[in-house]
Amino acid sequence: MNLSLKNIAIIALFATSITAFGQTNQTKEQKYERFKKEMDLTDAQVLKIKAIKDKYNPEKAELKRKLDELRKRELEEIDDIYTPEQKVKLKAIIEKHKAQKK
Repeated sequence: MNLSLKNIAIIALFATSITAFGQTNQTKEQKYERFKKEMDLTDAQVLKIKAIKDKYNPEKAELKRKLDELRKRELEEIDDIYTPEQKVKLKAIIEKHKAQKK
């Protein structure tokens, strides 16, 4: 699998995941403000939550990096099983999926 086809497969995988979780067009800040209002959080609670999130963000980023690498290796290994014709079919399926998302 050439590099661009690998990237397309990875993007399709992530796009499916994002769609499954029902993402909206709201920014991260808008979602946060809505949650803050719905929960009726005090400023003190907001600061404590932010501190906790800041504490865990580096570890979460490292885990995300490792998971991305694992997914990449998995897709490469699976790709080795496909015939050249199947690789062409996969590329067409991915392109069709991308077009439907627009």
